[in-house]
Amino acid sequence: MKHIKVIAVALLALVPAVTSAQAQRLPRDQRLGRMGGAPEGRARLEAQIFDRFMNRVSRDLQLDANSRTRLERHVRETGQQRRQLAQQSVQLRRRLNQAVQDPNRSDAEIAGLLNEFEQLRTRENELWKNDQNALGQMLTPRQRAVFTLQFMQLNDRIRDLVQQRQGPPPDTAR
Repeated sequence: MKHIKVIAVALLALVPAVTSAQAQRLPRDQRLGRMGGAPEGRARLEAQIFDRFMNRVSRDLQLDANSRTRLERHVRETGQQRRQLAQQSVQLRRRLNQAVQDPNRSDAEIAGLLNEFEQLRTRENELWKNDQNALGQMLTPRQRAVFTLQFMQLNDRIRDLVQQRQGPPPDTAR
């Protein structure tokens, strides 16, 4: 079970990267993989988890080899965009937290950060819409719903495991 948890945590390459911001706080020479292991080992674990996830999805959705390949390609391509948006969100959240803690920051500066958050959420929503449209070209509505739910469940489990392992992010702990 512990081995599975370690592997599940490594799948963060497919989901928003909560730990990348925490890793950025480390001196450059202490940074390894996001999960604290060597990048090669992390990549191998991520690949194993991704394959297991895709095997499960393929079986549950009864996908043929061609459909699985198309879905895999899509998940990999959009995963990069999701990671970038997640990293931007973590950084922006940190900047907003610092701004509200600083009595010298003006309301205009804080309003600007809130506007950046609104723009970021708009980009996230656009990615969601584009993702759903692309999935709609590959999957039936029922398959798309099952895939979306399974992907959300996987993300939830990973977030829970990361939080158990590391505790809440420092900027939200009070």
